[in-house]
Amino acid sequence: MIKRDDSPVGLRAGSAPENSRSVQTYSLKTYRFDQSKKLLFVDEYRGEEVDPQMLRQKYEYHFDEDGRIIKKVMRGANDGEIFRDAYTYDPQSNINEARLSMAGNPVGQILSYENTIDAQGNWIKRQVQNTIIKSGEKRTEVIYRKISYRKDK
Repeated sequence: MIKRDDSPVGLRAGSAPENSRSVQTYSLKTYRFDQSKKLLFVDEYRGEEVDPQMLRQKYEYHFDEDGRIIKKVMRGANDGEIFRDAYTYDPQSNINEARLSMAGNPVGQILSYENTIDAQGNWIKRQVQNTIIKSGEKRTEVIYRKISYRKDK
């Protein structure tokens, strides 16, 4: 299955300086899915047509047997790998680690997730520790989310 995205990419209205010409370019994306409708590939082109000469980058997605994304790879037009992300999950299918790497750098960054789960099994607090491998720098971000549940009569 292929889905087409013709979203224009360019300046926002009112963001161009006075007396300048506004230029709008287009980026066309094609999406390929497997039989179970899981996203497998995204190809991004410059311009308005699927032209191999205008391919900018492509993404490939890999899933585990439970349908969770376990790897995302971005490749350049020449098929060379630009980055690779690998994901692991806890038994409740919440992400617990993401390993992010650029080409030539095995693991550049590790995101570790610690989730607080509500009675319905959804995370309501997520603490993310971001470790930059080369420098050893660590940063922590805390994300809260409020979920309202509707009571059925």
